[in-house]
Amino acid sequence: MGEARRKLLSNKKFLSQHSLCCLCGGTVPATTIEQPPPKVFFVNKEGPAATHRVPACERCNSGSSNRDQVAALFALTQATVHRGIPDSYMNKLILGVRNNAPSAFAALIGGASTDVPLRVAGQIDLYSRVEVDNSI
Repeated sequence: MGEARRKLLSNKKFLSQHSLCCLCGGTVPATTIEQPPPKVFFVNKEGPAATHRVPACERCNSGSSNRDQVAALFALTQATVHRGIPDSYMNKLILGVRNNAPSAFAALIGGASTDVPLRVAGQIDLYSRVEVDNSI
């Protein structure tokens, strides 16, 4: 049996055992499987092999991708100090947020303060706000 077929059978079994969307409060039939944290948090969407799975309806599972991108961008921005995240992946994520949730950049750039507290190498320091380069 091929890997794709094995995954399909595993998903069908999971959904037969967990038939209601846990994200809507268990009132809507689950038709998909959500895998938190979202795959966008992992470079090239390659997460750990043992991810958590929760039953979800199509609306709940597909409705948060823009928010997932924003959360991943902010999380991975801080993680780049610690890990070798390729610039190509970060640029792709930045473009996705710029296109799908442009107000997220305004939240980072706007505000009364000129400095932003960020955790770098385990220590919180103040960093100057930056201009967003829209030419990326």
